[in-house]
Amino acid sequence: MAMNCELSAIDILRVLGRKPSPDYVPDPKIPPMLNEFLSLAKNDPLFATPDIHVDRETYFSYEAIQERVEEDAEYWEAHPDECEDDDYFPFSRLPQEQWHEKLANYLHIGSD
Repeated sequence: MAMNCELSAIDILRVLGRKPSPDYVPDPKIPPMLNEFLSLAKNDPLFATPDIHVDRETYFSYEAIQERVEEDAEYWEAHPDECEDDDYFPFSRLPQEQWHEKLANYLHIGSD
């Protein structure tokens, strides 16, 4: 029997008998293959770790930056001497349309 050593993550989930989640809503902002993987992985105990996000809407770096800027705006105003040390502060001074000059809008698929 020949062994296939070139299985994708989707192939492995199918071999394990995983079926697409009826709860998963494909996100048009991400590639179809990633939508397929997330549909197979959603609510699967194999991915029940804090490291891989398969049970929520897609989340991009600009969304994370916007949340941080909104959360810290009052603090920065009260402590202007600490702004320079914060990596998120420069984004608060730029319109979001210019953020791509500093950072690409990456998809967050996990946390460390």
